[in-house]
Amino acid sequence: MIYIIEIDCICLVALIFVLGSMKRKQSIMSVSRYLFYAGHFTMLVIVMDILSLLLEGKALGPLNSSIALNYIINILYYVGSVTASYLWFMNVEYTIDSVFWSKKVPRFFAQIPGYVSLILSVSSIFNGAYFSVDKNNVYHRGDYFYINIIICYVYAVFCCLHAFIASFKTGDYIKRKQYRLLACYIFFPVLFALIQTFKPEIPTILIGMTVPIIYIYTELLDLQISTDYLTGLNNRNQLMRYLDMSVKSQPKDKDLYLFLMDVDSFKKINDNYGHAEGDYALQKTADVLRAVAQKYGGFVARFGGDEFTYSVELENPETVDEIKQFIEKTSTEMSKDLKYTLALSVGSAKYSPGLKVPEFFLLADAEMYREKSIRKKLRGV
Repeated sequence: MIYIIEIDCICLVALIFVLGSMKRKQSIMSVSRYLFYAGHFTMLVIVMDILSLLLEGKALGPLNSSIALNYIINILYYVGSVTASYLWFMNVEYTIDSVFWSKKVPRFFAQIPGYVSLILSVSSIFNGAYFSVDKNNVYHRGDYFYINIIICYVYAVFCCLHAFIASFKTGDYIKRKQYRLLACYIFFPVLFALIQTFKPEIPTILIGMTVPIIYIYTELLDLQISTDYLTGLNNRNQLMRYLDMSVKSQPKDKDLYLFLMDVDSFKKINDNYGHAEGDYALQKTADVLRAVAQKYGGFVARFGGDEFTYSVELENPETVDEIKQFIEKTSTEMSKDLKYTLALSVGSAKYSPGLKVPEFFLLADAEMYREKSIRKKLRGV
């Protein structure tokens, strides 16, 4: 029993550290409140497990004979585990921008299994549905304890599958990776819960609930390092990682293209309308690139200043001109509510085997400036 309590305490201390760090950094991190609350309910479950073990080992002094305390501990344990699972579910749905976290009706239906478990947990005092406590203050599983486990599984498996499906729908490389890792790690608590279900003496379920929270938190920290703070796009460091990986794993039936672009007359936008409007122009440009990635796939990033990049693998070279036309058309549409025309000069380059990444950039950069020169002449600048 002592080693189980030690494992519980390690999990508890780890969560205290992570949640404390989340709270301190909430102003610079986009941490989902669902993840934050899931961590607190996981802590509640761990504390209840520790108290249950201490009660079982007669280590609580005068409270050892308190049947009421035994019932309270186990009710909180069952309710806490389902609530933590529901909050995990909501965190995933929030991350993939699903309707469940933003719409009242879907969210209400998603809460119904939790209400069912709450009723069965409290009613166990009278009917022993989930558990019962005998006159010697000994805990016994009820005939329907497995319902609580099934509800936790339903939440976990549903959001796991949903995240995996969403990974195929997003055109953003980083989001696709994030969704798939999220989907894989949802299986972690489910797997460990299954182990403890059949081997109750092995305390794995709380480890399975703790590790994913720590994992998600570290991923969020990494996301801050890899995301451009103004536009929300991938930053230059992440772009370099992506290109290094892409040139090493080139598919035989596709070619890698790099599009490099900047905002025409960006200095004039800043001078005439202010830097706040200049920032807004960059954010609108990011929206243009998101639309491109949504349509054609690929990887978008802010290279620096008013320069952006778009990398994509294409089967047909004719798609390059199609993409440039789509960028121009989308930029024009984005300009409807602006005081100026948002226009982008776009250069592109095709990767050739043996070409170094900096040389790849130089090719795209040279074409972008040729395009910019042509556009200036057409405007009579």
